[in-house]
Parts: sequence; structure tokens; C-alpha cells
Amino acid sequence: MKNLLKHAGFTAIFAIIGFFLAACDDSQTTTFTVTFNANGSTDGTAPSAINTNQNTGITLPGQGNLARTGYSFGGWNTSVNGSGTTYAAGYTYIITANLALYAKWNINNYTVTFDINGAGGTAPTAQTADYSTGITLPNDSSFSKPGVFGGWSEYADGSGTTYAAGSYYTVTGNVTLYAKWTHTVTFDANGATGGTAPAAMSANQGASITLPDQGNLVKAGYILSGWNINASGGGTTYSAGSSYTVTGNVTLYAKWDAVMVWINPGTFTRNGYTITLTSGFYMGKYEVTQEQYHAVMENNPSYFHSSPASGEVQGKRPVEWVRWYDAIVFCNKLSMAEGLIPAYSINGSTDPADWATWDAVQVVAGSTGYRLPTEAQWEYACRAGTTTTWSFGDNQSSLTNYAWYIANSNGMTHEVGKKLPNAWGLYDMHGNVWEWCWDWFGNYPNTAQTDPAGAVSGSHRLYCGGGWSSSAEDTASVSRDNYGPGVRYNSLGFRLLRP
Repeated sequence: MKNLLKHAGFTAIFAIIGFFLAACDDSQTTTFTVTFNANGSTDGTAPSAINTNQNTGITLPGQGNLARTGYSFGGWNTSVNGSGTTYAAGYTYIITANLALYAKWNINNYTVTFDINGAGGTAPTAQTADYSTGITLPNDSSFSKPGVFGGWSEYADGSGTTYAAGSYYTVTGNVTLYAKWTHTVTFDANGATGGTAPAAMSANQGASITLPDQGNLVKAGYILSGWNINASGGGTTYSAGSSYTVTGNVTLYAKWDAVMVWINPGTFTRNGYTITLTSGFYMGKYEVTQEQYHAVMENNPSYFHSSPASGEVQGKRPVEWVRWYDAIVFCNKLSMAEGLIPAYSINGSTDPADWATWDAVQVVAGSTGYRLPTEAQWEYACRAGTTTTWSFGDNQSSLTNYAWYIANSNGMTHEVGKKLPNAWGLYDMHGNVWEWCWDWFGNYPNTAQTDPAGAVSGSHRLYCGGGWSSSAEDTASVSRDNYGPGVRYNSLGFRLLRP
């Protein structure tokens, strides 16, 4: 009995010792969890939860890829509405219980700046506002500019959304709003002798417009080369059809380049005989172009009416596929448009609308209008004082510098004036297109002549100079051929002459 009591006493002592040791054993410490809530983020994922023992510290994570439009991350808060304690990212937090921490989002404050877009005066004061709140947009009372103020735009060229002055604008970020100006581009005929200037065009500041062609505008002895910022032509010239960036109200003036070259009277030798021209004349600097022809005749008959060579302007290719009849009608219509006395008459009328029997055409004595050159005038102007095969000499290897012909034309006509001129400033006298002359076709007289005008009658009219499909020999200064006056050919155009 005594031994049993002794054994029980030892057991109790061991139990007390075991309890005490268990209480001191860390393996029995409680584990808690900290979770992270994205709390209304619009992008990204909340950091993973952290599990750790009671009374140990954790480093709070940053925002990672979390984002919320219009807000900045401000750490972690113990309350979803941000009214609790806020802990910064990177803070060491001591765990004492399970806990949910919420992303603390601070609303951003943004600035709206106003750019008056080239106007004079003072830009409105910048305004600040919290994300998704509104401001009232200012008017133009502190600034001005020629043109019409149309409110505020997101882009300087007015291409974005436009907001009216006085309207409510919701702020969503730092932004510059640009005064939207609508400007007018006016076109001035600048001395044209016929036709009407193109209508004015309106566009936002910074926007682009396509500049018009000459339409029905004409000026005696000139060709439209584009639109210039100065009436004198001394400023920048913009080609018809090019893109023009509008920066304010502006007047663009027709830029006229002389297309007639004065040729002094003189002599040249043909077949050993002297040909004398007693009167000087104006000769077309270029072959008549498709845009010139269309402006007068309101049509373009050309075979090569599209797909110009790279870098060339379609309207400045020579007109072709024109009959001799078409050429004399063009001459009289252009003369009438410019107030000149028409050169041609049929049965007493110079108005092509009255004409029927065109082979009865006669030159009006003392007329000042446009006409086709005689063969003698054409060859004299082509030679430009030379006696060689071509106006530049006898070396065929140089022909490519002066002429479009079968060796270099790529099977088409080309914009006039792209090759070198002759010594008198005339372009494309060799090649590109053959050119109708006034004369009936006939053999050269074997005698000296003064102011010859060709055969007195015939069935075919004469043309000179060679074309894009011609051999080198057929582009020579003496080159001539003939067709019936009603024939069309895609290598046959004309050039103007005026006394």
C-alpha cells in the first residue's frame, strides 16, 4: 500500500512538469492570416495572403500590378472605406490576429491647361479638379484671332472632340485643350483675263485642304503654276492638287508663269534656200497641256488621261488625240475668253459655235488672237538660230536631254518642260507629241521665200517635231508629216502662237 502511494505521487509530479513544458513549447503558437483586398481596382490582382505566427512581423507588399483609374495607391487600410489605420507599403506589421487589409486609393487631382492656338491675348487660367469631377470651360473674352472661335478641342488641328465655351467638362486626366479656330482660304485670280477664281474654302486651324486647280481661269500668255501667298509671286508657291495646312485666314493668289516666248523676226535656211520671217511673234513655251485644254474646251480627249510617270502632274502632260479642227476651235475660244480678236473665221464668223464647213477657215487679217504656227514659223522657232540636225547640235547621244522619244519615253507622254529647252527657251520642240501647224501639206518650193504659209489648198494638214513614239531621226528640226485634219492620234498635239 505504501508503495502504491509513492508511485502515484511521482506520476502527479511528472504530469505537472509535462504541462509546464508544453506551455513553454513554441510549436504550439497560434498562426494567423493577413489577406489583401484590391478594393475597387480597375486592373491587376491583389497580393497573395500571408500566413504567419502570432506576434511576428511581416513586410506589407506594394501595389504590384494593381491599378485604379483616376486614383493613386496610398498603402493598406484596416477599413474598406479608408477610415481606419493606413499602413504604407513596406511597413513591418506585427501579427496579432487574422486581418483583412484594403488597398487605400487616393483620388487624383488633374490640371486642365488652355492653349489659345496662335491667338493674341492671354490664355485662360489653368483649372484643377479631382478625377471625374467637372469644370466650366472658359470663353474667348481674353484672346482673339482672325477667324471664328468654335470652342475647345483635344487637338491643335481641331480634329478631336470639340467642347463649347461655357459647357461642363468632366476631368479624367491632365490635358491641354486648344482653342478651335475655323479659317477661310480665299483664292484670288490675280490678273486672270478670263474665268472665275475657285470658291473660298473653310477649315479648322491645323487641318489640311487640297488646293484647287485653275478651273476655267485663264491669263493671256501665261500658265497657272500654283497658288502663292503673295500677289507678286515672291512667296511660297503651292501646286494645284497639293495639301495645304491651314494656320489662319489667308488669300492665295494664282501664280502665273509666262507660257509665251517672244521670237524676233529673222531668217533660216531650208533645202539651201533662205526663208525670211518679217514679223516677230510669241510662241508657246510649252505644248498645250491637258489642264489648259480642259479649262477652255471643258473636256480632255487625251488617250493618256491617267497614270502619269512618277513625280509628274497629270494635268501638265500635253493634250493629244486632238484633230486639227479641235486645235483651231481651241485657239478662237481662248482668244474670245481673253478679249483678243480671234484669228480664224469661217463664213464671216469667228465664233466656233457657228462653224460647220471647217475646211473653209481663213485667217482674220489684223487679228491678235491665238493660232497655230505656220511650218516656217515652227521650224524657225525650233532651230533657235542653229543649222544643225537638232536645236542643240548633231550629237544624237544628247537627244535624251532634250526630248521624249521612243528610246526614253516608256511608251507614254510626259509632263511638259521636263527636258532642256532650246536656246530660245522653248521646251519639247523635239519629241513628246507632234505639233499641228496651220499649213496644208505640200512640197517645199525650190526658191527663197518670205513669210510662207504653205500650200494654198490640199487634203492633209502638216505637223512637225516628232513624238514619244518617234525615232531619233523623226525628232529633227526639219521633221514633218501630215494627216487629214479630222484625224486623232495619241502622239499628236499642238502649240500656240500669237502675233
